[in-house]
Amino acid sequence: MNAPGQVFYNASGIDSNDSARMVFVWRVRGPDDWVLLGSGHLVGNLGRPKGIRAGQFSVTFALPAGCAADEIVVTDHSTSKMPLPSVIIRPCSTVYEIKIGGRDSTVSGAVGP
Repeated sequence: MNAPGQVFYNASGIDSNDSARMVFVWRVRGPDDWVLLGSGHLVGNLGRPKGIRAGQFSVTFALPAGCAADEIVVTDHSTSKMPLPSVIIRPCSTVYEIKIGGRDSTVSGAVGP
């Protein structure tokens, strides 16, 4: 189970670098202050579903306390400090934890009819 108040974000985009196989999500606060938050694989050229482009990626990660979304950078190499262009960083939907009859339950942020 996630820690109370933990916030999750998603980084997505398309990497046009043909030699790249992975992306790395970093929190950056200066030239020597890079912290790895997550990583993911790129969609390859073979066997991809219709409508999915080669190089596409989507990585969900926990945003550390005190970290802002504008401190997030995505690269396509574990030692590179060149951010990928056109990456979308957005919060994931909220999840609430409530007690019902003494049991823990998880409810999404969506409200039904």
